[in-house]
Amino acid sequence: MTIDPNRPYGNLSYDDRKYLDEHMSSSAILNTVSKAAGVLKQGGVHVAGEDKTYEELRAEQKHETAHDTGTKVEIVEHVAEQIIEGFREAAPEAAKMFVEANEAAAPFLTLHHLIKEVHEDWQKGQELNKALIRDAMHVALVESMNGMPTCYVNHAKEERPHASTGDHGPHAKIVEELSKKESAPMRMALQIRTDEGMRAAVDLTTGGTKQAPAEYLKASGLAKRYHDDPAFHAGFDAMTYAAAHDRAQFDQARTAMDARDARFGLSQIFRG
Repeated sequence: MTIDPNRPYGNLSYDDRKYLDEHMSSSAILNTVSKAAGVLKQGGVHVAGEDKTYEELRAEQKHETAHDTGTKVEIVEHVAEQIIEGFREAAPEAAKMFVEANEAAAPFLTLHHLIKEVHEDWQKGQELNKALIRDAMHVALVESMNGMPTCYVNHAKEERPHASTGDHGPHAKIVEELSKKESAPMRMALQIRTDEGMRAAVDLTTGGTKQAPAEYLKASGLAKRYHDDPAFHAGFDAMTYAAAHDRAQFDQARTAMDARDARFGLSQIFRG
């Protein structure tokens, strides 16, 4: 099916809406737009609500590398020492042969280890490259949606500083592609999902509940959408952030959201 920008999206039947979300997910839209913008040359990257930023993934990789390297060396040295000591007690000649064989094989073991390390470094580099593209997609999404509180847009850029790289960077190209007339159906789908996240945050912050955001999302059956959908995630975080940091921007964004909800025919949040 195709989405008509002139048709109230919120008035779609449940089955139509479910089909749309399964076959035109926010991740798929961002990939399609990024390819059209020339940001993605081939393949694709999965974009979720709770993606790690480039900086978070980089720090995690550095920690894992330092920990794994030290642990592996300690384990190998300990095992080798235990084997040699066992041989020395049970069979001195065998122990001597093991030491000589180990010394002879050392260059080959070093080469094998080097090749493995190079491959692991390549994989980590690929993961970081994808994280950079995801960062650009997340920032472009936040910039492209109507009614986003300015304080949150700036916060999103600060969280992903490598995404905003000038007027000709990846995120700027995605923003430009999303603004084109032919992208209107995809932009509208993202807007509705963002607004649903905003609506959920408004319900949380103005409903008199003292629940933490994670508790509210779980209790309301929206935790999966928050985790999986970058648009819903952005909308929810935008309003919870504005509620805590700039109430005037929160109220302004809420008023604009209410107007869009009326125009799009939204009456409830789609839970999947």
